[in-house]
Amino acid sequence: MNTKILFTDLDATLLDDRKNISQHTHDKLEEMLQKGHKLVLASGRPINSILRVLDKLNLHGEGIYATAYNGAMLYDCAKKEAIIEHQVPIAVAQKIFEKAQSYGLHIQTYTDEHIVSCADDAEIAFYTKHVAMKYSVGTDLYKELQHGPYKLLTISLDDRAKLEAFREDVMNSELGNTLDSTFSNAYYLEFYCKESGKGNALKALCKYLEIPLENSVAAGDEENDLCMVTAAGTGVAMCNGNPLLKNQADYVTKNDNNHDGMAEIIDKFILA
Repeated sequence: MNTKILFTDLDATLLDDRKNISQHTHDKLEEMLQKGHKLVLASGRPINSILRVLDKLNLHGEGIYATAYNGAMLYDCAKKEAIIEHQVPIAVAQKIFEKAQSYGLHIQTYTDEHIVSCADDAEIAFYTKHVAMKYSVGTDLYKELQHGPYKLLTISLDDRAKLEAFREDVMNSELGNTLDSTFSNAYYLEFYCKESGKGNALKALCKYLEIPLENSVAAGDEENDLCMVTAAGTGVAMCNGNPLLKNQADYVTKNDNNHDGMAEIIDKFILA
C-alpha cells in the first residue's frame, strides 16, 4: 500500500529542451525504482518512440510502464508487451483524414513501425526532427494500415485558428460521438478514442497494478496532460507549463524542465 506511481509527460516535463535529463534527475528516477515505486512515461508519442527515449536515458528494468498515443496503449516496458489498447476504427480514421485535407491541414497517423503522413511537407519535416521516426506518404488508410490506429495528429505550424475550427467541426459532427481531442502543444491537435486519454490510462494502470489512486502522482505541462493531472492523487504542473494546467494542478514546480523540475517532484511526492 506504500507503493507510489509517477506518471510523467516527456517533452517539457521529464525531458529538458535538448530532449535529455540531468544526472541528478536520472539518479532520482533510479532511486525511486529501487525502492519499489513505479514510473510511467505518459506521452502522445508512439510506443516505439517512448522506448527509444528509455534507451537514450538508460532506464530499464522492472517497474517502468508507458501510456503511449495519449493513453491509447498501456505498455509494460520490462515485459515488452501491451496491457490495454484502444484503436480508432479505420473507417473513422479515413473520414478524419479526408476532412483534414479539405481544411488544407496536415494530418498523420501511425502503423506499428512508422508514420503515415498525408504529404511530404513542412509539418512532417518538423515533426520527425523532434520525434525520430520513419514515415511514408499515403492517404488511403485501408491500404496503409493493418489495424485501426491508436491516434491521429493534425499539425499547423502557423495557423492555430484553423486547428481550432477543425476541432470544433469534428467534435460537433457524428465523429465526436466516438472520438476525443486535445492539443499536445501549440501546433499539434490530436484525436483518439473516448476510452483513451492520459487520465483514463492513469486510472486503468493503477487498477491493473492494484495501486490506490491516492498513491498516484502525475506531472505535465500541456492541455493533453490536464485529464491526467486532475485524475491523479496529486497533480503537478511544471512551472514552464500551460496556464490552464497550472490553474488546475495541486502543485506547480519551482524549477522548470531544464533545471531538474522532475527531481523536485520525486523528492517531494515520491521519496518524502
